[in-house]
Amino acid sequence: MRKRKAEERRNTLIALGLLALICLVSATLLLKPGLIIPASDAAYGSSLGKTVSGGGGSCFDRPDSDWMVCRVETDPGSGAGGTMLLKKRSQGCWTAKWRKDAGKPVSGCVNIRDMIAPKEPGGSY
Repeated sequence: MRKRKAEERRNTLIALGLLALICLVSATLLLKPGLIIPASDAAYGSSLGKTVSGGGGSCFDRPDSDWMVCRVETDPGSGAGGTMLLKKRSQGCWTAKWRKDAGKPVSGCVNIRDMIAPKEPGGSY
């Protein structure tokens, strides 16, 4: 009888531990997916575009620089209207500035929606 109760407690603790682990991983994927999954150039562009204007964006690496070149919508749905330089930081986060030094730098982080369905300039989800 004691063996059975001890085994049931152990099984319950294992199940609770697995549930807690699943919850932690799920929350991390939703809030900071860059901790687990590396963000693509398209995800960075989508995140930047939404932060700047609520529209889309696209980015590509420059081989001679730490900065990515990004085309972003300045008016949602209008297509690419401006060029920005984006620098990747840790955990899927970034800092960007307008290529012609117009305005303040902006910063943000890629979210799970940017990774699953990135929004290109002129596009929609």
